[in-house]
Amino acid sequence: MKNIYCIETELFCFNQYLQGLLVKNFNEKNSILDHILKNIGKQIRPKLILLVANILGKINEKTYRAAALVEMLHTATLIHDDIIDEAKYRRKQPVVHIAFDTKIAVLLGDYLFAQCLTLAVQNKDYDLLTYISSVVTLMSQTEIQQLKNEQWQNITEAQYLTIIYNKTASLFAASLAMAAVAVQASEEDVNHMFEIGKNIGIAFQMQDDILDLEDNSVDKSTGIDIVNKKITLPFIFALSQSTLAEKKAIMDLIQSQYHQRNIQNDIITFIKKHQGIAYTKNTIKKYEKKSLFLLEKYPNSIYKENLLQIINSFKKN
Repeated sequence: MKNIYCIETELFCFNQYLQGLLVKNFNEKNSILDHILKNIGKQIRPKLILLVANILGKINEKTYRAAALVEMLHTATLIHDDIIDEAKYRRKQPVVHIAFDTKIAVLLGDYLFAQCLTLAVQNKDYDLLTYISSVVTLMSQTEIQQLKNEQWQNITEAQYLTIIYNKTASLFAASLAMAAVAVQASEEDVNHMFEIGKNIGIAFQMQDDILDLEDNSVDKSTGIDIVNKKITLPFIFALSQSTLAEKKAIMDLIQSQYHQRNIQNDIITFIKKHQGIAYTKNTIKKYEKKSLFLLEKYPNSIYKENLLQIINSFKKN
């Protein structure tokens, strides 16, 4: 993905603002927070918020608060997800529960959630808090349901879409809607941006499904989703194209959990054999097109152009 040059200054200001929020309750240098700040991700959601704010109006203090709420929530969920998934690395760096310990990781995630609530309430941003609380509810409920689901391998593509909306796309949708709310855009624009964010989020998660299967993935341990019995679109499609004997063989392999790395390699081979990745890439394009169609409503600008760059980046990966 190209750098978002048109909001480079705003992104710098946002990161200064975010760092101030995270460290203000610590009286001395904190290695745990340093670990988080040094391993900051692509910040796609804050970038989207800053871009949408410029498309619909002008960036203000509430815009930065919206971006901070989203980034802190996202970081907290990653920390907790890594514990649940027993992940070891993210962006080639040890995750928090590996770099420190599980208790610290749980508490750090809780601290970030608390900071979200504090920031919103202190500034009376109840409209933003409504979106954040809805996302947290969907994420938590869906994560619990997945952990309890013994028939995870029977999830359909339609059910998968509901899951990834609840766990991923809902935050993208909320981000773009919050960006619109922060600049006092019309209700129509708020709803329009919500739909754009939803489609971007679905495409983003499908791309993440593909990254999980690629050896050059730098975001997390390769192949960990299926090993942890988290269904992905490439695997759903591959199962639908396989014979009963092939299905039984791959499911028996997953249930065995024996020689985990070899299991991951076999799963990836199975998915590629049955065109799971190719199907997912084609599906991503469909959601990208929906986003692009919805964006046609807005006049051309450098901000819109950079937003299109983010959307188009999924199909290039």
